[in-house]
Amino acid sequence: MPSDIPAGGPSPGPRPNGPARLAAVDGLRLVAALMVAAYHFLGTPTPHFWGQTELRDLAVTYPFYLVHQSIGIPLAKGLNRAFPTLGPLPSTAVSVGCVLGLSLLVHTAVERPLGRLLRHRLTLDARVRDLGAKPVLTRAR
Repeated sequence: MPSDIPAGGPSPGPRPNGPARLAAVDGLRLVAALMVAAYHFLGTPTPHFWGQTELRDLAVTYPFYLVHQSIGIPLAKGLNRAFPTLGPLPSTAVSVGCVLGLSLLVHTAVERPLGRLLRHRLTLDARVRDLGAKPVLTRAR
């Protein structure tokens, strides 16, 4: 049975030329510049490159990791559907900004207070008061 698809597989189609190709290259340059700016302002794993990075500078990265897929990606897709003239790059930028704001809010409103409380409780429980005393939470036999 002969196939309509050539032996090398389906052709990928025409390559973009002119303004479409320039827009793609400009988009890649913009993404690279945003990545450099994010590393500069949020910190990098290599402190000798940008200077000494404090651990508190990276505190928003974990909430961002938690929030970006469940809220950020649907927000970008929703913005793209609601405002098709906006385009994918601005809707992604707005989504990243919203997710960064939300992750900063989660860090300041949830992580810091709970971190202080948990750190306090763990240091209280880690102190050894009397080695001969029975633990409080065990039943006497």
